[in-house]
Amino acid sequence: MKRPLHLIFPFMLLVLLLSSCFPLNTVSESTPAEGKGGKATRPAAEAEVEDVSVKKDVTYANPQVDGIPQKLKVDIYMPNGDADTYPGLVYIHGGEWMEGGRSSCPGKALAKGGYVVACIDYRVVGMDGSCSPDAIFPAAVQDVKSAVRWLRQNARTYKVDADNIGLIGDSSGGHLAVLAGVSKGAKLFANTQNSGPSDAVQAVVDWYGPVDATEMEIAFTDDACKVEYSDLADAYSGNATFEITYAWSRWLGGPLDNKTVLERARKASPLTYLDGGDPPVLIIHGADDSVVPTEQHKILAEALQAKGIRYTLITLPGVGHSYGSSSNPNANFLVSSLSFLDSHLK
Repeated sequence: MKRPLHLIFPFMLLVLLLSSCFPLNTVSESTPAEGKGGKATRPAAEAEVEDVSVKKDVTYANPQVDGIPQKLKVDIYMPNGDADTYPGLVYIHGGEWMEGGRSSCPGKALAKGGYVVACIDYRVVGMDGSCSPDAIFPAAVQDVKSAVRWLRQNARTYKVDADNIGLIGDSSGGHLAVLAGVSKGAKLFANTQNSGPSDAVQAVVDWYGPVDATEMEIAFTDDACKVEYSDLADAYSGNATFEITYAWSRWLGGPLDNKTVLERARKASPLTYLDGGDPPVLIIHGADDSVVPTEQHKILAEALQAKGIRYTLITLPGVGHSYGSSSNPNANFLVSSLSFLDSHLK
């Protein structure tokens, strides 16, 4: 039956207006979008609270770097709601494993979705100069696991549901979230502080994190721990993978054609630890990301599917290597992530 044109045109105009505000997502799911007990996912707005309390500069671990104890800090964002407890999230900032800090965490926005959010610092290797053995892989992974254990130890203080904790991170923080999330109990990462509670998590959200240094084209095989950034940039910055190659080389502690470093790279890949008991994973990647190749997340999604691990991959057309800002996160990242977390942690 033909519909009257005066009814079709307003509808088409509405669709065009909405699509101009939000990119149309490409979504791939390994399983139906259901959570615990088969509950369908729901809009995160249904779980929102109006106000959030913040407790800053809390020390959660004191690992050493070159013999000097470090005070690793966490900022805690807590919903001011009526619930006795809320699921917990550990947010891991980006910065290519070399820089950055917890101030870039969208903690308030996530907490308003009904979560206690722990925004953490962790050991970074620095942008230039020598790479400390105490800061390269696996230091940051150990710190993330220390933070998960710390959050469980302090669950009563911060109204955390210790049985439902998730990891979320952007860029290198997304990589750390997946790696820590799928490596429960791995001996390599056992050297953590706050021992006792489990390091297991129940959900992982990865915003455009790299996956595996051995599964991508590298820009150079110089040692980024010995050659200055400016010299490498002069020689290789025209290569599309220059930045991520530089970051991998520094975090893995050497040239990416060295046998020892390549073995370290294998151990630093989440693909090494996947098994059917791993938590569900949400991957969000901008289609126009010029830092982390989108092929990295295709590799991860295929590996998750092969192991029977629940995952959702969302590709955002027109989006680059950014989720927005801590005070104004892109709705395509925030709403999708909260909806995914709601379905698995609530």
